[in-house]
Amino acid sequence: MAVPWVWKKEQFDKNVETKTFYTDWDGTYREDRVVLHNAIVDGFLGKHQAQRNPMLTLVSGGAASGKSSAAKKAFLAVPDAVAINTDDVRMELPEFPIVEGTDKAGLLQEESGDIRDRLLARASFRRANIVLDAPGSPSLSKQIDDLEQAGYQISIAYTHKPVDESKIAAAFRAKNAKKRADRRQLPDQVIEQSHQKARAGLNEMAARKNREIIVYDLTGKKIGESADVIYHRTADGTVTLLDEPKMRRFATCEVPPVELAAH
Repeated sequence: MAVPWVWKKEQFDKNVETKTFYTDWDGTYREDRVVLHNAIVDGFLGKHQAQRNPMLTLVSGGAASGKSSAAKKAFLAVPDAVAINTDDVRMELPEFPIVEGTDKAGLLQEESGDIRDRLLARASFRRANIVLDAPGSPSLSKQIDDLEQAGYQISIAYTHKPVDESKIAAAFRAKNAKKRADRRQLPDQVIEQSHQKARAGLNEMAARKNREIIVYDLTGKKIGESADVIYHRTADGTVTLLDEPKMRRFATCEVPPVELAAH
C-alpha cells in the first residue's frame, strides 16, 4: 500500500501526529513542510523592527486560565512586538480544519511547537520585541534564560484561574470562541498537567533577578470580567503591590506551591 503524502481524515482517525507523518526516521521534516514552516514564520515576523534594548513579555498560566487579557495588556506595554502563540501557529497549518472543534488538536501540537520555537529563534535573532503567550514550564524557563543572556529584558505576566474553573472555561470556549484557534476541546488531564507545569515554571523563572513579575487572579470571575492584580514585583526586586490573602490562596491552592519574593 502506498504511503499517503497528505495528512487527512484517515490519519486523524488513527491518531497520527502531523510531526510523525511529515518527518523522516531521524525527525527531519519533509522539504515541502520546511517551506510551509518558513512561510508561517515569515508571516508572524512581518516587518517588526530590531530594538536596541529588546523586551520579552511571557504571558503565562495554565490552559484556559484567561491569559488573553494579560496578552492584550502586554501588547500595550511592549511596542512593535512579535506575537508568538502556539495556538495561532496551529491554526496556520492546513490540517487545522480537520481538528477544529475536536479534542484532537494535540495531533498538531508537536509540529506547531517546532514552528513556534523557530519563530522565537528568528524573532530573537532579529532582536525584535516579543510577546510570548505560553503556559510556561521548566523547559520554557531555560529558553527564557538564554534570551535574557542574549540581552532581552524579561517580564512575566502570570494569570491564575483555579483548575476546576479553567475546565469550565475551556468547555465554554470550545463551543463559543470567536477565534478559530480556541475552538478545541481540552481533556481535563491536559488542563491539570498544564497548570502544574505553569506553576513549576513560574517558580523557576521568578527566582531569577532583574525580572518584572505580575500575577493576575481570575478566581471566581465571570467570562469577560477583569482580573485582579494581586502581585507586582519590578525588575529591581521591589514589590509594589501585594494582596496577601489572595496571594496566599494562589500560592497554596494547587501543586506545586508557588513562592515569590523580592530580591
